[in-house]
Amino acid sequence: MWKLIEEFRDKFKTLSIMERIEFVRLVERLNQVQFAASIGYTQSGYSTLKKKGIKHRNQMKTVALAIEAVYGVDHNWILTGKLNDRR
Repeated sequence: MWKLIEEFRDKFKTLSIMERIEFVRLVERLNQVQFAASIGYTQSGYSTLKKKGIKHRNQMKTVALAIEAVYGVDHNWILTGKLNDRR
């Protein structure tokens, strides 16, 4: 997944947090129910988070940390769109 993220580095900077989270879900080829469960959410909780988005910054950080733990995607990238050099 990181090769893809690095390839489109500039494009990902313009995405919202939720769009980056959705990118991870789609790359993993999971539906909302599967993805939500994998990070400790219900589908309805995940759907609510999608609707409210950035208004719930603390929840977004919790989700980003869960995604990092499960999928190895840097939580800072999810929250900011900025990549640290992973080399």
